[in-house]
Order: sequence, then structure tokens, then C-alpha cells
Amino acid sequence: MSVHLDINITWAQIGINQNPPRLALETHIPHLPRQTRPAEVSIRREEPRLEIDTSHVRGELGFRDPLPFARHNAALGREMAVSGTKEKAREGDRLARCCTGENAIAAIARENSIDTKEVNLALWPTRPPEIRVDAGGLEVEVEPGGTGIDYAPARVGGDFTWGKVQVYLAQKPGVEIRAVFDARV
Repeated sequence: MSVHLDINITWAQIGINQNPPRLALETHIPHLPRQTRPAEVSIRREEPRLEIDTSHVRGELGFRDPLPFARHNAALGREMAVSGTKEKAREGDRLARCCTGENAIAAIARENSIDTKEVNLALWPTRPPEIRVDAGGLEVEVEPGGTGIDYAPARVGGDFTWGKVQVYLAQKPGVEIRAVFDARV
């Protein structure tokens, strides 16, 4: 009899499940919106004015408006009438004093026979014209501009998953031994 041994070996098998680590990044760029408002300048100008009043200068030269001309000549006539009346009253008073021994009639006649004129030299106008100056003006209003910023900073966010290695026994090891007897021999 012969014995024949049949040996079957099953090797152990290891299974590996591997999940690599994962990093999912999410980024947001910085946001910098800007609002600007320009400056405003408002300028208002009042023109300068020059007023020259020459009415009294023209009046001195004899160029008057009708109403001031009439008033001036009326005042001049009154003044001459008063002056003439005073002169005649003085002459009458001299004639009334005939007892004083003065020959009043001859003296008055002599005084009236000599025509004397008084000459005055004057440069006209005696007063300068009235000048009024309004320099006008400049009014400036400034409303400053500006810049506004609404800043949103950059952000980086991430989702990290750790890697994982899982080892398991996929097949158990084993040894199978069979003995086969051969009876022929």
C-alpha cells in the first residue's frame, strides 16, 4: 500500500481599502467696491458797479435840469433883490441926513457913476463829481467730494477629509493535507 499525500496551501490575502486625504479649498477674492462723489464748486459773481453823479458839476457850469435851474435862478433873483433893496435903503438913509453937512446927492451920484466890477477867477468845477463804487462780489461755495469703500476681505475656506487606510483579511490562510491511499500496490 502506498500513501500519497496531497497538500493544498491557501495563502492569506490581505485587502487594502485606501481613501487618500482630500483638501477642497474655496477662495473668495477681496472685494473693494468704491463709490466716489466729485466735489462741487458753485460760484456766484455780482458785477462791480460804478456810479458817477455829475449833476452838481453840471449845475456849476450852468447845465441844470429844468427844476434845479429854476430853483437856482429864483434863489439868485431873491438874493439880488434883497441886495438891491438894502442898497437903496442905505442911499435913502444918507439922503435923510441932509443936515449933517454931507452933500449926499453928489456923493451918491459919484458912487453910482463909477462902475466897478469884481473879477474872480475860479476853476470849475469846484467840487469833484460824486463817485460811488460797489466792488461787487464773488461768492464761492464748495461742497467737498468723497470716496466711500465697502471692503470685503479675501476668504479662504477649506474642507479637509483625513486619509484612511483600511486593511482587512480578504482570504484566510489555510493548509489542507489529504492522504490518498493506493491499495494497488
